[in-house]
Amino acid sequence: LALQKNLDKIGQSGAGLTSPVSGKNQAPIQLVDLDGDGEAEAISLFRLSDSSGQFRVYVHKKDGGSYSEVGYIEGHGDSIESISYPRSDSGGGRSILVSWRLGASELGMTVYSYENGRLRAMLDSDYSNLLIDDIDQDGTDEIVTVVKEAKTNRFAAKLYLFQNDTLKMASETPLSKEAAAIDRIVTGGLSDGSRAVFIDSRLSGKGLVSDILVKKGQDLYNLSLSDATGSGEETVRKLSVNCTDVDSDRIIEIPVPELLPGYKNPDLPDAQWSLLWNKYSSDGSYKSLFRTYHNFAEEWYLIMKDGWAGKITVSKSNSPSVRYTTFSIYIKGGKSVPILKIYTFTGDDRNAQAKSVGFIYLGSGATASYAAVIPKEASGQELSVTESELEKLFRIIPEEWDSDTY
Repeated sequence: LALQKNLDKIGQSGAGLTSPVSGKNQAPIQLVDLDGDGEAEAISLFRLSDSSGQFRVYVHKKDGGSYSEVGYIEGHGDSIESISYPRSDSGGGRSILVSWRLGASELGMTVYSYENGRLRAMLDSDYSNLLIDDIDQDGTDEIVTVVKEAKTNRFAAKLYLFQNDTLKMASETPLSKEAAAIDRIVTGGLSDGSRAVFIDSRLSGKGLVSDILVKKGQDLYNLSLSDATGSGEETVRKLSVNCTDVDSDRIIEIPVPELLPGYKNPDLPDAQWSLLWNKYSSDGSYKSLFRTYHNFAEEWYLIMKDGWAGKITVSKSNSPSVRYTTFSIYIKGGKSVPILKIYTFTGDDRNAQAKSVGFIYLGSGATASYAAVIPKEASGQELSVTESELEKLFRIIPEEWDSDTY
């Protein structure tokens, strides 16, 4: 009720509460402890009129049983894209970052600090993509933006640091020249225990390229970029499969696709691939983890056994009633030998079907249940798989996976 009095006063001028269109904080009224004193401030978001492109983000300080208006951040645009509260000092203080939608593809951000009961402007800048995270785990967030440079027509990443009550751009590094549009930005681990920013970008044709950015001191370095060519050649791939933590060890791996035996044209929609997953270190070196076959449409993947590379191929059934994928020993010019079939059941009785006689039950996800059959032809084959091995090799794809390939 005390806060509502403040909001009603603002609304008397014709302003109305509004919400950010994206991000984690989408409520029109939010409670955040900005100064780290244990008492949350109230943040309210207003559009000044229904037809106006003018917005204000108000901060209200609680004082006993009432709230007082501290000030507001003002901006113009089509909408408030998002609002975030980066940790600006290790003592618990937070700043306010408001992102404004300026057009179909244009974004701007405004950053204010909250100190001693006052708002103070720190930064106003345009950007294409944004990430806020404590990359180096020192208790203070870093801000990484991606922008497209007008002179070079290439994307670059900028690193902003909170230091001594200021927010400054500390470093800038180019992204791979193959990047045509930014697809996703995440932070994750490297194999030597340090952390990095991983940027997946779409190519002008089909596929993705990954840039791996590490913070060393106040500088941002692109591990995956060739200084000589400006290319991210090691991480360019024809499939639109994002880098991810494929083995759940908090280290991000980057996939390298390879056509399976028997498939010659990578551009055909029915081409089948294996994915070799590489872990990177902060010195730019990498080691291969394992190879997988991913069935994105049916939301599962199989870790391929050692020795399968170049010898095992995959085919998929076309029947709408029964969906299964067959793994076979490839024989050039001859008939392949099936050694494993993985079935996907999606009906109301899917779990019962997967557990029925003759099937090896593999598990259930949100919309499907899975089972396997080891064909009689697999008996005695060196490359065959056992039921106990299947339990370790078969995985259901987590919901956070992102791919538009299959």
